[in-house]
Amino acid sequence: DSIIAELPNGESLLIDAGPSESTTLDYIKSLGYNKIDYVVATHPDADHITGMPAVLDNLQVGIFYMPDKSHTTKIYERMLDSLLSNGCKCIYASAGVTPVVENDLYLCFVAPNRVYSDNNEASAVVKLVYGQNSFLFAADAEGTSELDMISAGHNLNADVLKVGHHGSESSTSAVFLQKVSPKYAVISVGTGNRYGHPTDAVLSLLNNNGIEVYRTDLSGTIVVTCDGTNYTFNKIKSEYAPNAPPAENPPTQESSVQVYKTKTGAKYHLDGCSSLKSKIPVTVEQAKSEGLTPCAKCNPPA
Repeated sequence: DSIIAELPNGESLLIDAGPSESTTLDYIKSLGYNKIDYVVATHPDADHITGMPAVLDNLQVGIFYMPDKSHTTKIYERMLDSLLSNGCKCIYASAGVTPVVENDLYLCFVAPNRVYSDNNEASAVVKLVYGQNSFLFAADAEGTSELDMISAGHNLNADVLKVGHHGSESSTSAVFLQKVSPKYAVISVGTGNRYGHPTDAVLSLLNNNGIEVYRTDLSGTIVVTCDGTNYTFNKIKSEYAPNAPPAENPPTQESSVQVYKTKTGAKYHLDGCSSLKSKIPVTVEQAKSEGLTPCAKCNPPA
């Protein structure tokens, strides 16, 4: 999950940085940016923050937002180290925090509304409004957080919904979708993932409500352009079809993170490790199945 927004006032917003070390940074640089005004790490799971250290190490950052939710993983620790080195201003993301209020531009957080023990429920949810255009970026917020957003009385209505938790059945409840009432839904999800995301239950719900669905696993990077009134998508909407069921024993999120092995070594590594003489991409799960162990220098997910 990673979203970059070029705002009409000339500022920029990054929400998460995906599961790759460099993909998000490379994309931002391709747009010509050396500074991001607002950066949001919605929650500390690896599929949302693995690219964040590279962003913080290579770009100027105005203000960095993340919920008051810590984690024990190496990638989370690396992000905190990079955050300290960057020297940017840091603010806890919580409902009611409003980074931008202008005549026709409004950016605010509608979650988290309280402290949660679960990483996904603690997700920072961002609403962006420009003129008559509106977006809701639901991160990995699940049912409890969705109900809390509704109970708190936030205006959740948005034309474009970034669907929660990659289309997991634990998110995008019918009552939440009714409150958002989107015309378009974007699902950021890995191709052929073993979690069965997006689930058929969510796809059916979106289809039954007449919502146009755009999926990164089918279309790649999706660009939405708006002018305060109209929307343009750079990809064709996805046709509805029942999705494959999830694997019986899906791996943990960290086990699907991309790492690298060498042709002959007994270790697996993060991109950029000094011990990485050749680069063969694998997931943590694949590396472990081959008997490889994590490199002590770069500390990939164990």
